[in-house]
Amino acid sequence: MRTKVALLLVAVSLLLAVPTMAATVDEDRAGDLSLSPGDSNGGYADIDADGQLAVEMDRLNDRATTTADDVFTITNTDDEDARVWVEHDLAGTTIYRGDPSNTVESRGAAFDLDAGETASLGVRTDTRDADVKPGDLTIRAEGDGGPDFAVTDVEIEGLDANGSIAVGESARITATVANRGTEGGTHSADLLVDGVEVSQRAVYVPAGERRTVTFERTFQRSGAYEVAVDHTPGGTVTVREPPAPDAASYAVRDAALSSASIAPGENVDVTATIENAGGSTGEFTAELAVGGTVLETRPVRLGPGETTTVTFTRTFEQPGTYEIAVSGATAGELDVSSPGGSGVEAVEQQLRSPATGVVGLSFVAGALLVSRRNPRELLALLR
Repeated sequence: MRTKVALLLVAVSLLLAVPTMAATVDEDRAGDLSLSPGDSNGGYADIDADGQLAVEMDRLNDRATTTADDVFTITNTDDEDARVWVEHDLAGTTIYRGDPSNTVESRGAAFDLDAGETASLGVRTDTRDADVKPGDLTIRAEGDGGPDFAVTDVEIEGLDANGSIAVGESARITATVANRGTEGGTHSADLLVDGVEVSQRAVYVPAGERRTVTFERTFQRSGAYEVAVDHTPGGTVTVREPPAPDAASYAVRDAALSSASIAPGENVDVTATIENAGGSTGEFTAELAVGGTVLETRPVRLGPGETTTVTFTRTFEQPGTYEIAVSGATAGELDVSSPGGSGVEAVEQQLRSPATGVVGLSFVAGALLVSRRNPRELLALLR
């Protein structure tokens, strides 16, 4: 299991003259924990118009202690277990779980919160000796250690004012990789174009730091393409036909399989026709995608009006059903039939088989750099 440290910052204001607590979640950790009103004393809490948790305890006695169990809850929405505690400097205020003596206000007093589990917290205020004033409260959640990566700030450079480029031009895609864990590690960031993984970059990120990864992508056909890094959206690239009639322009058609069904260990030929419909000679790189991942490429050079057929031959060792395409043109589904086996094992075997394409090799090499990933997690990256 991949371990990580989840550090969630929740800023809370407590106005105990008319005690109000408003919680906001740091955007890097918005998906790890969620706050909700409690069941028994949830009347003190509500979700305000800004989507923040607001707690209002407006009936406190002067020079008295007021205790309210189950005022709000914390749910671990992440897929990793965590240890949770709170930190604050609010005089006369105690945050507890269960019994008021069971405070959770330091790392040493942290409680375990499993993935999917919900914990109820109470609020105790003592106005006898303390001068209760507004302040900040921070909720922290910590995993078992190790790197914890998040990709943010995906940007596309090299576009014109309309967000477009011409066929044959390149765009530069950058993204920030943050390591929110307690250990440094290497992350393999995937560039996706219309959901297909077309390139990968490996970057080492020390604990608590950020690094930038950069991709260059040449767009060879007109259209609108959604660009993302690790499924973090970056925007749309519009590729326009070149205004000059003498520029090369390519079309891919008639993608097909030599057979729709083979036995494990057999080969299948994937063919497609490439046409240069433009007015000048140029080079086009045909890409074979299996299951949405480019595993092999084939460059072709065509003069104006010329066509050629590209053929990819690939061996499938394990049973399963594979969606196959060439540069976005669907060739069909290939059924590899054999008793036993599974689709997961089939994809894992394909990752282990030799690939002559540069993109396929770089994908596997980059994926092997990911620390603490098992084959099923690697499969998840492919999807």
